[in-house]
Formats: sequence, structure tokens, C-alpha cells
Amino acid sequence: MLSEVDKWSQNYTFFRKLTVCSLIILIISVLLFFFNLSSVVVCMACLVVSFLSILGVRMGLAKMDEFRSLYVNTVPMISPEIDFKERQLLSELNEDETAIGELVEVVEETKEQVDEVIEELQGLEDEVIEELQELEDEVVKETKEQADEVIEELQVLQNEVVEETKEQADEVIEELQELQNEVVEETKEQADEVIEGLQELQDEVVEETKEQADEVIEELQELEDEVVEETNGQADEVIEELQELEDEVVEETNGQADTAIEELKELEDEMIEESESLTLTLEEQIFEVIKVILRQNHCDIEQLSYKTVGTYLTIYVKNRVMIRLKLTGRKQYVLTYLSQSEVEVLGLVFEAPSKSEAYTSRIQFTSIAILAQLESHLVKMYQRVTK
Repeated sequence: MLSEVDKWSQNYTFFRKLTVCSLIILIISVLLFFFNLSSVVVCMACLVVSFLSILGVRMGLAKMDEFRSLYVNTVPMISPEIDFKERQLLSELNEDETAIGELVEVVEETKEQVDEVIEELQGLEDEVIEELQELEDEVVKETKEQADEVIEELQVLQNEVVEETKEQADEVIEELQELQNEVVEETKEQADEVIEGLQELQDEVVEETKEQADEVIEELQELEDEVVEETNGQADEVIEELQELEDEVVEETNGQADTAIEELKELEDEMIEESESLTLTLEEQIFEVIKVILRQNHCDIEQLSYKTVGTYLTIYVKNRVMIRLKLTGRKQYVLTYLSQSEVEVLGLVFEAPSKSEAYTSRIQFTSIAILAQLESHLVKMYQRVTK
């Protein structure tokens, strides 16, 4: 009988300790839950631990009641010494219950304190959110003002760049026109000099042929006079022969003069054609403008060339296509890889290319000044081709 009571007392103490440990774990989990509300994972873990600790407390209390009822029913059968031990255990249990009550009160007090702290934190959070919103509004206003200032500065810079490019284009066009005028004047002067020289040669040849004809005629007349004097009978025959010879000589001299004049006229026509061919065509002007732009940007233009393929003027660098223009037909344009927004920023007219043209945009070609506005694109295409 005593061995069974000992077992009951051991089980009773075990479940009492289990109940106390579960209460302590419950209090700790509740505190951790309220102090870690920002972390979802920690809160969930605290709730699970709290639930398990509550189950442990309930099970421990139920087992304690069970062993207590067994103890009460078997008290008459136990000796006074065992009864005294059991009373000591009961007194200890009562003390534990009072301690548990105190812990519960402490937990309630901590709950109230945690609620107060949570309310204070919520108030602080609202104040912080309001301050952050005010700061955000101020920052947004400042950034908008700064963005407006930057946009204005960029527009001013863009206008300055456009004006500078237009001025450079005008200067390049003026230089090309001056060069063209100088070349035309030089070729005209050379042609005039050649024509004057040819006319002088023609006059000299005509004078020489006339002098030779006069000399021949004089000699023939002298011979005629001599023959008349020597032979009066054969005078008629000699005179006829001399007249025939005179006519032949005159025809030969006239034929030589005509051939010389025709040769001089042919030379004059050739010089005029050469002078006309020295005037620059539109393709040559475009090629010269592109050479000037690349030379200003320190690009090597020795391997630069151009060729008209079909209706397109193609500029080559090392036999690779750099840029392509269409200068004939109803529409004249420049094919580029610029987007619509980039074309509009430059102040040029944008057109969508056809499917057969492997480019992203067409720029309407109205004058050579457009090439100056496309200076940066031309330099990029040169660098892209020469890589």
C-alpha cells in the first residue's frame, strides 16, 4: 500500500513541476509576443508555444486533482508519518498555487504595460507618418523645382547648340560656295586664257598661211613674167599651168587653214566642257560637307568615298556603308538610326522608313544645312563603322 502512495506522490510532484514550467513558458511567450509585434514569424511561434503551454497547465492541473483525490480516499490506510509527508506536500502545493496567482497578476500587469506601450507606439507611429508625409511633400516640391530648373537649363543649352550648329553649317556652306566660286572663276580664267591663246595661234596660222600664199603668188607671178619674157609662144600654156598650180596652192592653204581652225574650235569646246565639269554637283557638295564635318571632329577621311547606287547616294568608309541619302524622285531624305524623339529634338522632319530600308527613321532633306544638324550622328556612324 505504501509503494502505491509513493508512486502517487512522485507523479503528483512531477505534474506540479510540469504545471509550473508551463506557466513560466506561457508568461515568457506572452511577453515575447507583445514585444515582437512587428515580426510575423516570432508572433506565430509565440502563439503556438502559448497554446502548448496552456495545454500543459490544464493537463498538469487535471492530473494533480486526480492524484489528490486518490490521496484523500486512501488517508485512513496510511500511517501518521506518510500523512505528515502528504500534508507537507499539500502545503507546498498551496504555496505553489499562491505563487502561480502572483505570476498571473504579474502577467496581467505586464499586459497592461504592454498595451500602454503599444498605444504610445501607435501614437508615435502616427506622428512619424505625418512628419514623413510632410518631409515627402517638401522633398517632392524641391525635386520638382530642381527638375524645372534643369529642364530650363537643358532647353537653353539645346537652343544654344542648335544655333551654333546652324552657324557652323552656314559657315561651311559659305566656305563651299566661296571655294566653288573660286574654282569657277579660275576655270573661267583658264578657259579665257586658252581661248585667247587659241585665237592668237589661229591668227598667226592664218597670217602665216596668207604670207605663204602671197609669197607663192609673188613667186608664181615672177616666174610667169620670166616665162613670158623668155617664151612668148608658150606663155599661154605656162600661164594656164601656173594658174592651176596657183589654184591648187590656194586650195591646199585654205584646207590647212580650215583644219587648223576646226582643231582650235575642238580644243576650245574641250576646254569649255572641262571648265563646266569642274563645277560641283549636289552629290559632290554633300561629300565635301561630310568631309569637313569629320575633319573638324579629328576623323581620318583618307578612306572616305561615295557612290551612287540606284536612287541612293551612299557614303563609304573602308568599303563599309556609313550613311545613305536619297536625292532623286518625289521624296528626298536621309536614312538614319535615330528615333522619332531624337529627330524632333533636332528640329527636323521625321518620316517612317519603308520595310525594304533597314533603318529606324527618314529625315526630310531640304538643304545641305541639315548635315550640320546631324553632325553628332555622322561622327557616331563613322566611329561605329571604323571599329
